[in-house]
Amino acid sequence: YNKLKPRLWSGSEATMPMFAYEEVLQDARVRLALTEELLTGGQALVRGVPQREGEVVRFGQVLSTLRSTDWGACFNVRTKPDPSKIVGQGEKKDLAYTPKPIGFHTDNPYRFPTPDFQLLHAIDHCSCPDGHAPCDGCQVMNYMVDAFYIAELLRQEDPEAFRMLCEVPVRFENNGGDGGSALVHVAPHLELEEGYGSERVLKAVRFSAKSGQYAPPLSPERLEAFYRARRRFSELAHDPQYVMSLQFKPGDLLVFDNQRLLHARSGIAPTDGERWV
Repeated sequence: YNKLKPRLWSGSEATMPMFAYEEVLQDARVRLALTEELLTGGQALVRGVPQREGEVVRFGQVLSTLRSTDWGACFNVRTKPDPSKIVGQGEKKDLAYTPKPIGFHTDNPYRFPTPDFQLLHAIDHCSCPDGHAPCDGCQVMNYMVDAFYIAELLRQEDPEAFRMLCEVPVRFENNGGDGGSALVHVAPHLELEEGYGSERVLKAVRFSAKSGQYAPPLSPERLEAFYRARRRFSELAHDPQYVMSLQFKPGDLLVFDNQRLLHARSGIAPTDGERWV
C-alpha cells in the first residue's frame, strides 16, 4: 500500500482545484482525480451542483459512505436556527446560525472519531457579478488554511511549541446544540503517526476555540508555555499570507479534509440576503 503524501500549501500561492458536477458523476477518471486531489491537497470545489435540499447527501454518497450525527445526515447552515428533525429534541443552536464571523477551526473535535471529509453546498447564496469578491451586494467570505502547513511552520520556528501541541491533551466539548447531549473528547491539538521511514508525520489537527479546548492541570510554567504555543499556532493560521479566500456561488460544493484544514467565515452583512449552505 503506497499512501499518498500530503501536498502542503500556502494560501498566497495555492489555487482552489475545481471540478464540474456532471463530469464527476459520469466519468470515473474525474472521480479518481477528485479523490486524489482530496487526499493530497485536502480540498476541492465542485461547481454546478443542483440547488436542492439533500443534494449534498446524494453527492457525498457518490464519493464514500456518510456518517450521521445528532444533527442528522446534513446540517443546514442558515442565519436562523434549523428546526430539529429528531422527535423529542428542542431547537438546536449554533454560532453558524448567526451573522457573526467565525474564526478558524475544525468541526466537531469533541466527537470520536472526528469527522473526516466534509461537504459544504451553497444552495442559496449571494455572489459578486464581476467575480471580484467581496462586493457591496455580497460581503460574506469563506476562508481556508492548510493546518498541516501551519504546523510545519511552527515546528521549524519553535520545535518545543510544536511538541507541546502534540503532547498536551485538551478537552473539547459540546451540548449537542440543544442541551440534549454531552459530547466530550480529550486529545492533543496535533496528532502524529508513523510516516515515511523513521519520520513521524501529522495525522490530524483539532482546533476550535468555540468547542472548549480546555487545557489540563499543568504547572504554571508549563501552562504558560502551552498557551504561548497555541497562541502562536493561531497567529500563524490567521496570517493573511497563508489564507485562501473564496466566495461561494449558488451551486458550489466544497469538499475538504476536516482533520487537516481549518475553515472560517466572515460576518454576514444585512445586504447579503438569504444564505443557505
